[in-house]
Amino acid sequence: MREMNLADELQIWGFENDFAVFLDGSMGFGLKLKALDVTCSSDSQIESLSERLSSFLNSLAPGTQMQFVQQIGPGNLETIEKAEGLRSEDTHKAVLGLHEERIRSLKSQEESNLIPKQNLYCFVRRKPEKPLLQKEKAFWKKPKHFEMSEASLKKEIHLTENLKKEVLFYLSALGLNPE
Repeated sequence: MREMNLADELQIWGFENDFAVFLDGSMGFGLKLKALDVTCSSDSQIESLSERLSSFLNSLAPGTQMQFVQQIGPGNLETIEKAEGLRSEDTHKAVLGLHEERIRSLKSQEESNLIPKQNLYCFVRRKPEKPLLQKEKAFWKKPKHFEMSEASLKKEIHLTENLKKEVLFYLSALGLNPE
């Protein structure tokens, strides 16, 4: 029985200049974003955000793929500890007691994974300017590697760098603070 390795399943050929190079010659990158909380936003604010996001996505070059991924899990202890440090010793004892009880309750809820932390990521992938693999034909076996000249690689990296700058600019303008 053949053992399955994760490396056999990934479509990544390698990494160049902080970009993932995929087996088909496409290049991509990932960004961590600040999730926006629109629960208290007005309908017009939400509509404006939606229109700006749609405009940005429609402006991307053909062949550009963008995927947003939300990770939900524990990880609020640092925020709770910051809130704990906000108390002042000259505050009334009753208020200090309430603050301590609230912090104790929040820590207990965090330990029980009852307070979710949301992380938002964006993954972007662009097709190469020219296809690097020939089209599939009958009895054609897809190669595990492709060949790319150094000049082609540099050009693809340059185009991907430009795309990344564009994506960073627009996501920043939307308030998503990409990293």
